[in-house]
Amino acid sequence: MDPNVVFIAGDFGGNWRGDASLLPGSPWTTVDFDAAHGTAPHPDSRAMVFDANGNLLQSSDGGLYRLVDPDNRLNQRQWVSVNGNIRPTEFHSVAYDPLSGIVFGGAQDTGVPIQPAPGEFTWVTLLSGDGGNVGVDNDQFAHPGTTIRYTGGPDFGFFNRTTWDATNTMLGGLTPAGLLITSGPGTGESLFTFDNVQFSQPFVLNAIDPSRMLIGTSNIYESLDRGDTLANLGNTGNLIGNGLGASPMAYGGHLAGMPYSDVFYVGANSAIFHRVALGGPITTLGNYPGSSQILSLVIDPQNYRHVFVSDSDSRVWGSFDEGVSWLELTANLPTLSTSIRVLEFVRPSAQGKPVVLLAGGLGGVFQLRHPRTPGAQWKPLTRQLPHGLVLDLHYDANDDVLVAGFLGRGAWTLSGFFGSNVAYVEAPQAEDEMDVAEDPPREPTGAAERLLRQLPPVPVTLPPPVAIMPKELTAH
Repeated sequence: MDPNVVFIAGDFGGNWRGDASLLPGSPWTTVDFDAAHGTAPHPDSRAMVFDANGNLLQSSDGGLYRLVDPDNRLNQRQWVSVNGNIRPTEFHSVAYDPLSGIVFGGAQDTGVPIQPAPGEFTWVTLLSGDGGNVGVDNDQFAHPGTTIRYTGGPDFGFFNRTTWDATNTMLGGLTPAGLLITSGPGTGESLFTFDNVQFSQPFVLNAIDPSRMLIGTSNIYESLDRGDTLANLGNTGNLIGNGLGASPMAYGGHLAGMPYSDVFYVGANSAIFHRVALGGPITTLGNYPGSSQILSLVIDPQNYRHVFVSDSDSRVWGSFDEGVSWLELTANLPTLSTSIRVLEFVRPSAQGKPVVLLAGGLGGVFQLRHPRTPGAQWKPLTRQLPHGLVLDLHYDANDDVLVAGFLGRGAWTLSGFFGSNVAYVEAPQAEDEMDVAEDPPREPTGAAERLLRQLPPVPVTLPPPVAIMPKELTAH
């Protein structure tokens, strides 16, 4: 090792070699591209260290890379990926397409990766750069035989929809959402010229009619036509959502077997806004006792009066009367995780299965069965998940599939777990949880749990990736 030589890297600007012996002249030369036989690692470097052979190892948001012959003494300097099966994809948003059984997501630095087929570990890229939040419309009455997927980039860049069939074939191209404000403040302007959007812009599709969506900045926007036009419903006074991860919005639900597509809850900082009917008043749930920022908000899909939130202190709250009264449901959760980022509510379609509140965060996914039951305790959903930070969870009751997005460990699915036919009858629960029996404790094995993580993209029958922020660099 030469004490005069230092290597530096960062988020941008590439990788550099400094040689103090060249002072007072310029000591810096690049070690990327032409200086490395046309190769370069992923940007966003996080750490560097020399290995036993004198090569330079660098970790980054794209994984692990080695700079062979870093001083170029043998004229063999080049960057080589050593990711192997690390698969370091940083998903902050994931979705499951039940028509094709495909998982896709928005990932930091690696765009919007999509599975080419169910069970595939090698994914393909729809959009490159930084990926935005994603969603899927599986309304088989409105568009039978197809689904509509929503993807985009940072700051809501190129927010678009695409149509896919059951074979995971994209039909047509990418259609940008219009995002034109047609009522309320900003009428006549686009969302981008009137408002400040976020790097990871929250939106949520309506659970009853997914052609409708809510978009949350510090304003609440409602679209009835897949994002082309927006009604500005007013300013909350606080930012809706902040940073990577789940959206603190729920839109559309049921009550007593009847659909209510107009109902919504929106979390903005420590306030919760609620509406029941289209054009009706938007009220603040003043009895909500939390004082920290709301990170995630979900409702029971069969009873919109049951609402659950998690906050930036990793506390969990639940209301079973539309926000009139609240229970803290944190219980023993702090002993399992120091950072809770997302909630999901599971009400399986199979008869006699328990309702489950899920919490994802540092260390995996945790479950609280029958959350209204006094003294209910959290426990790990499964110990087969990696130790990482879960930022997004979505459950499909019809397919009994849960998908989890990890920051740095890819996407995982748990299949056939909540709707299992194995059950036993336990003591009656609260009145809202009748006809519920609970599975005996077990761990998913074999086909019940599939690992769905990203490897470097390979060519398939998709259009060329659309670059949103073309900053990632791939070693060859």
